[in-house]
Amino acid sequence: MTVGLAYPGAPGSAHTVAIFNAYLKNCYFPPVWKEAEVIGIPEPGKPRNISASYRPISLLSDLGKLYENILKARLSEHLFGKGLIIDEQFGFRPNHSCPSKPSA
Repeated sequence: MTVGLAYPGAPGSAHTVAIFNAYLKNCYFPPVWKEAEVIGIPEPGKPRNISASYRPISLLSDLGKLYENILKARLSEHLFGKGLIIDEQFGFRPNHSCPSKPSA
């Protein structure tokens, strides 16, 4: 259901945008979006009756992840648009990575 909220024109997307904008204006991130459900994923080839055979993963709120992606996009657009990211910054940049950093 929440997947459709990410697309303009989808039912409920206008309400979602209004809510997200209000949260952003008030510097608010709902606490429930910070909660995770931890589940175990069985590792292949290991017995399922032993807890050590499972690796935990955390499932986060779809709305929280959508909000975070919107915040990241807005923040990146602002920082890059104002030239606030220096050329020496390689981590967390599109088409850049720390291994691609030239050696000193």
